[in-house]
Amino acid sequence: MKAQVLFDINNLQLQEIVIPTLKPSEVLVKVHATGICGSDIPRIYETGAHRHPLICGHEFSGEVVEVAEDVNNNWVGKKVGIFPLIPCNNCASCKNKKYEMCKNYNYLGSRCDGGFAEYVAVPEWNLIELPERVTYEQAAMLEPTAESRIRDTDMAKEVQQNSLYNILSQAGMSMMTQANQSNSAVLRLLQ
Repeated sequence: MKAQVLFDINNLQLQEIVIPTLKPSEVLVKVHATGICGSDIPRIYETGAHRHPLICGHEFSGEVVEVAEDVNNNWVGKKVGIFPLIPCNNCASCKNKKYEMCKNYNYLGSRCDGGFAEYVAVPEWNLIELPERVTYEQAAMLEPTAESRIRDTDMAKEVQQNSLYNILSQAGMSMMTQANQSNSAVLRLLQ
């Protein structure tokens, strides 16, 4: 498969590499869309990664094409978005389901190989099954959408039940960027 492999700071190369071998509880995702996060730019060009070589890219979506022996075969053929944080499930934070506070986490595209490749091995736990109406491109923006939260509680009350879909389908990434700068812009465009 083809992958953009980061060998060192400012050394990103298109390589032909082996398709990942699945470990228990993993699925193989054929990547259909991937985003370039603001954190990918310094990781590639300035600071490097936690390890090299690395396949960057934590904003991606795709189709499950294979599952490990212990994973339900019903995942095969499903359209999925990816939650890139891989918690250890052993620390106190994980035991309390505060995965974002995990002390020993892994992270697709940052600490382990991610979506700048044709295929990625992803833990089943990190899959988000997608409805047909959500495109692969929209699904690749799930992680930055989750990062773009509405902080004002009065405005939050006004957000409609289907606002996530509206933001993804009608406004795209430029809206999310604008929302980070001015949360009220999201609500005005959704009304």
